[in-house]
Amino acid sequence: MVTDAGELSTDLKLIHVAGLNLRWRATEATIQTSVHSAIRAASIYRMQRIAMPLIGAGSGGLDRATSLRCIKETLSEYNVGDPLEVLVVEPDRNA
Repeated sequence: MVTDAGELSTDLKLIHVAGLNLRWRATEATIQTSVHSAIRAASIYRMQRIAMPLIGAGSGGLDRATSLRCIKETLSEYNVGDPLEVLVVEPDRNA
């Protein structure tokens, strides 16, 4: 689902994906599905750039390294950067 970014900016959009399964846990499959959904939504809305957090890391229970690997592997299936640029965001662990 794509929504406005509220008070952040009228230009920004948020792409919402569910990185969890029915047991509220993230798996490699749920991350892959989420990445595919985000890329599809970005394409439909003709976005040029998106930022993607470490899907499933944190409340999904998946470690950061596995999340990052799954995201990168899934993104490698696309010609990312032409025309879509994807920035994978790794939040500061101390924040």
